[in-house]
Amino acid sequence: AGDFSDYKESVYENTLVGDGAPSGRGQRDFSDNKTWNLNQVLAYEKSFGVHNFAVKAIHESYKYTYQDLYAMRQGLIADGNFELYNFTTTNDVYSYTSEKRTESYLGNFEYNFDNKYYLSANVNRSASSKFAKENRWGTFWGVGASWRIDQEKFMKQYDFVNSLKFRTSYGQNGNESLLTSSGSEDYFPYQGLYAIQNNGTEAGFWLSSLENKKLSWEKNAQFDVAIEYSLFSRLRGSFEFYNRQSTNLLFSVPLPVSGGVKSIWSNIGTMYNRGFEVMVSVDPVKTKDLVWTVDLTASTNKNEITKMPKNNDGTSKEIISGTKKLSEGHSMYDFWLRQWYGVNPTDGSALYYAQDKVVTASRVVIGTDTLTTNVNNARYGYSGSSLPKVQGALTNTVKYKRFDLSFMFTYS
Repeated sequence: AGDFSDYKESVYENTLVGDGAPSGRGQRDFSDNKTWNLNQVLAYEKSFGVHNFAVKAIHESYKYTYQDLYAMRQGLIADGNFELYNFTTTNDVYSYTSEKRTESYLGNFEYNFDNKYYLSANVNRSASSKFAKENRWGTFWGVGASWRIDQEKFMKQYDFVNSLKFRTSYGQNGNESLLTSSGSEDYFPYQGLYAIQNNGTEAGFWLSSLENKKLSWEKNAQFDVAIEYSLFSRLRGSFEFYNRQSTNLLFSVPLPVSGGVKSIWSNIGTMYNRGFEVMVSVDPVKTKDLVWTVDLTASTNKNEITKMPKNNDGTSKEIISGTKKLSEGHSMYDFWLRQWYGVNPTDGSALYYAQDKVVTASRVVIGTDTLTTNVNNARYGYSGSSLPKVQGALTNTVKYKRFDLSFMFTYS
């Protein structure tokens, strides 16, 4: 499959008003976006009485290319002609290309016995151009099993049970997504790159990112166990527990300002996400012409960093990024903020818990607390989390003959 898109933009800013005045300004921005995704699949299925098999072998090749060309000139020469050659001065001209390639080989095996007991297994070996050749490939695998309890003979006496299923799985997958602080994708994270300053005859360049050929896939291993049910032809739902362990976390690690490079992509630390997911769906009204369905979902998630790289002295690293601090025993969603005390009752000024050393001019002592009116002298600390305790949605759907209406509330 191929996906191709082109973007072309022409801008003229006139000589009378706006940013282009008084000389006039013209811009061109042309970009080309190409994605190729090629798949080859070999599949084999066979049944022997109550035994059913299915095997698949899959090869996938993915290539993404983005090219952009931009130019701006100012100083309109002749009115009515907005081509760039009709301007006197070049403000900016640049072009760049971003590329990404992945290659994957997948194998999948499925077996079920008498449509009651199901087994599955898969293996995936993938490579990404984001990593150096020696660390480009990653191998991931998974297994799963399920049991259709409702198909057992002892369940026939319970005619109110429409379906009842138990399932569990354990699997690994790889992550190679690396987003910069601006939200854009970094396609060359392992390479040492240089930024170029094109300043006429005084061109130059400087180191913009450090090389890290040890960079490799982030690995996520998840265990799930769940019960799915359908009762009385009106009530459906599931209850699931999951535990996801993430290792070799991909993270942009801040560096000292004195080094000239802000950060470096690295594999750091280990963390887990675990919790429950509940889904309940019920039909309070169910007639030939009118069906009203209510769906409720709820989920919890606990996140904790369990391992960070070591410093030279053997202590665990701590990484501060914006309003967060990554450290062992805490969540990556915990806020790391200046510690607020409250309002000074005598003059209404803002008060913060002070650092160990604070200048006398801003120091305030109330009881046993040493405070400061200067936020820059306030000490930092953990202050809650951005993760909700519970989140989910409530959906109502009403169908009457050939008409339907639905509305949803989300909560956290």
